[in-house]
Amino acid sequence: MIKSHICVDLGEHSMVSNRHPKHSTLRSIVIYLSGLGFTKSEADVNLYHIVVDGKFLILILYVDDLILIGDEQLIRSCKGI
Repeated sequence: MIKSHICVDLGEHSMVSNRHPKHSTLRSIVIYLSGLGFTKSEADVNLYHIVVDGKFLILILYVDDLILIGDEQLIRSCKGI
């Protein structure tokens, strides 16, 4: 059951400039998330997920925000990265 969510503002590291993604920034984020164990969705390039100790965490990249949905304890540990 999904218990919590959080939205993180990426601020100056925004992937969008003049309505076009900064491909090098996006590529860096994809590599970083993959290194953390996140799996990229085949359905949406901005959707990632990971399962930790049976707990599901969904990560969505939206403009200059990062949205985490899942178990509250897992979200809190993710914020500490």
